[in-house]
Amino acid sequence: NNPHGFIIEAFTITENKDLQTIKR
Repeated sequence: NNPHGFIIEAFTITENKDLQTIKR
């Protein structure tokens, strides 16, 4: 159980989606 790691993973996924939106 690693809540901090989960937050980092969720942040990375959100950031990745934002980058994909900018590339469009």
